[in-house]
Amino acid sequence: MQNEKREISIEHDKENGLCENNVLSTTLEVAVKNIIKREGYLTHVVNERRLPLDGGNYMAKLAVVNIKGETADGDKEIDIFVKEILPDDVNGFFLASNYHLNELYVYREPLKYFQKFQEDAGIPIEDRYNIPKFYEESNSEFIILENLAKQGFTTVDRMEPITLSFAEHAVRQLAKFHALSFVLKSKCPEYYDKRIKSLKLNMNFNDKWKKFMKNIYTATTRDLCGDAKKKAESVFPNVLERLPKFLQEEGSIGCLCHGDFRANNILMKVNDGKIEKLIPVDYQVIHYANPVTDLVYLIFLGTDQKFRRDHLENIKNLYHDTMARFLRYFDLNVEDYFPRVEFEKIYKDTLYYGFITATWLLPFIFADHEDLPEVKGVVEKVDYKVDKRMKCRIQGIFDDFIQWGYL
Repeated sequence: MQNEKREISIEHDKENGLCENNVLSTTLEVAVKNIIKREGYLTHVVNERRLPLDGGNYMAKLAVVNIKGETADGDKEIDIFVKEILPDDVNGFFLASNYHLNELYVYREPLKYFQKFQEDAGIPIEDRYNIPKFYEESNSEFIILENLAKQGFTTVDRMEPITLSFAEHAVRQLAKFHALSFVLKSKCPEYYDKRIKSLKLNMNFNDKWKKFMKNIYTATTRDLCGDAKKKAESVFPNVLERLPKFLQEEGSIGCLCHGDFRANNILMKVNDGKIEKLIPVDYQVIHYANPVTDLVYLIFLGTDQKFRRDHLENIKNLYHDTMARFLRYFDLNVEDYFPRVEFEKIYKDTLYYGFITATWLLPFIFADHEDLPEVKGVVEKVDYKVDKRMKCRIQGIFDDFIQWGYL
């Protein structure tokens, strides 16, 4: 009780140069103090630093905070990761605050349901959908999570194609995430209809968005060769027309979708050269939509032409097979929620979304480490450098879609 009454102040490790000035805002400092108090620290030292942009994040300011000290039970150390909201209207067609609030909501409600469902069903830890620890001190200004980097989690190189092992682990996690959305629908139908189905993508498809898309598309396709170059000249109007439909309409099957399920938003822990665990993060683009959009988003932003030629069909099957198996933990039949026949049809109809997202987002994924763009500036002009590896990646995607008869 004495610990609950004492006044908490932030003690920085200034002597060792492990803290930076102005990392903790007033409200974030209050949140850190609450964590210190709740965790029972008797003494503490706080180190914090801002994380630099690395091309993997464009929608938040990032920081890490280390809290180290003594408790009644001995020494204790906590590492937290902070996502702080960006100023609103960063480019004229989406509001950063809406994305932040959506992600806050997901951690506070749906992901808590998912965690409870898995615990109640007795699913083995190693077979669960993985969710990072969320701190209730999170609010409309920032989201606080455990710092998984301190536990050995890393991200893949955003410019390199993902490996087959990574793809399989990621697709299993994605299938479980979508399956848990169907479990939520089964167990809490009123909540699902009211809260989940109302989660629409917060993007304004206005003239600024069209200008942004035109600039990005020009940058993506400028180095294409052969038939792909000719197709690129005529396909752009179709891209503009179809992207909002994919993002806003769920079709015959809808569920809670991650919205930004790419390799850089999936943390990976490797042990003895093998992937031990994946944890998806970055739910700011969460929305209710066609679940296959998440699957093709991962594939076409993270794989090259050789991977798709060798493994695409198997990866597609792994997704649906995993969903079917996972739903059995809850005594649910996948045929009642996402029938195989319907999945195959939706997959073919949605495959083109992979092409659209690649032409839209690859210039960001391949942005040069020394010349990272600001989203706001790209509306007017794409004048930053992209890695030379993008040319081969986008050429392969265009060639695939020409071969498949989509272009």
